[in-house]
Amino acid sequence: MIESHATERPADIAGVLATFRAELDAAGVKVRAPDIVAAAADQLPLTGISDLTLGEGFTAALGEQVALGTKQVLRGDYAPGLATLEDVLVRVRANPARVVADTSSAEWLTKAYAAIAFAQLRSQRLDAASETIAEQIRSFPDRPIGRIVGPQVATLADQVRKRLDAAPHGTLQLTVSQPDVQIFLDESARSTGTLSSPAIPGTYRLLLLRQAVSRRYVVRVAAEKTTELAIDWDADGAFTVTGDAVGFVGLPDGPDRIAAAAARYARGGRQHDVIVASIVERAGRRYLAGAIFEKKTGVLPRHKVIAIGPGDTACARALAQHLLRGSDSPCLLEVVVPALDSLDGGNPERRGSRALPAVVLTAGLLGVAAGGVMIAIDEDDTGEKLRYRDTGPTGIGIAIGGAVVAGIGGYWFYRAGKRTSTPVAAVTGDMAYIGWAGQF
Repeated sequence: MIESHATERPADIAGVLATFRAELDAAGVKVRAPDIVAAAADQLPLTGISDLTLGEGFTAALGEQVALGTKQVLRGDYAPGLATLEDVLVRVRANPARVVADTSSAEWLTKAYAAIAFAQLRSQRLDAASETIAEQIRSFPDRPIGRIVGPQVATLADQVRKRLDAAPHGTLQLTVSQPDVQIFLDESARSTGTLSSPAIPGTYRLLLLRQAVSRRYVVRVAAEKTTELAIDWDADGAFTVTGDAVGFVGLPDGPDRIAAAAARYARGGRQHDVIVASIVERAGRRYLAGAIFEKKTGVLPRHKVIAIGPGDTACARALAQHLLRGSDSPCLLEVVVPALDSLDGGNPERRGSRALPAVVLTAGLLGVAAGGVMIAIDEDDTGEKLRYRDTGPTGIGIAIGGAVVAGIGGYWFYRAGKRTSTPVAAVTGDMAYIGWAGQF
């Protein structure tokens, strides 16, 4: 669950969300910031600097740690050396914005990959060593490992590069809404604003950097397929993680942009749906709004609001259960937000299915056509033949019946596309009302 706030996070948000969060938590939804980051880091635009206490000497210390780890593995201390070097990679990947600012980082990172591959080879782990080298090639394609740690790794690196070059590639196409955003893949500078490039299949660490703001992502590229990403930088830049909450803060024109961003986050996940909760204040009343976006597809199947006030505990539980299971409650109000409506994808809660009406309409039209054919082949009794086709009366009956069925199907088809009546609380950017919308 993530939050969304147009300005700052309300002071009473913890109390307002307490029952709602507890209901989600009981159902297994991640509601605490550390749990959300641990479970869904590959879906969310996390900051490029996880540890804000890092000083200017951070990357220099990492370079020294690489030198130490390399010495360890070269003298045969493979396990301690691997621990030293792999810790470097963990810290790099948690703080890539610091790393890319160091112009020497490509050199000491390449040395780290080479030393890790050396230790893996000497430990009889050929597959692991090959994958480590492939990671270095994906990260720094123009910087060969060479003989940094000796001929054995150099030979393997040449073999891996030839294999990767000969294998089918994918394509990565990236567009960022702000043209001056710097684009890095695996801590290597690639472009600004847009990127369209062939890519070796695999998982990439994407870093976007603009002035003092950075966001990191996980991108997967498959062979012979194009991975397309369109990043709304303002929305992702407003996405923050604190010790208390995860979500959007300070995006005043946000309903449509937040909905689109949340749908994108959900599409990028294989395990977790994304639930968005926010407090909306309109005309002196406060509402708790909730929406759920499905994993893999980003479709928005359900979204409702409840009024915040005395006795709202039961309604908070009802809102959580509605998002999770689609259960209904009198205190649930319909969300009227154009951006959400555009994402509901024919939500069965909001529109009737047209599949069965279409079948009835088609059957009726076929009946009319069949009746017409029978009328056309009807023959009059002229006395010239022993037998005549007397299909006219039957054809007329079939045609009339088909017309009736087609009329019913057509009306049903028309009505199925309409929304049913429902209680409404409008929470658009410039207006609000409570009432009833639908057909009467």
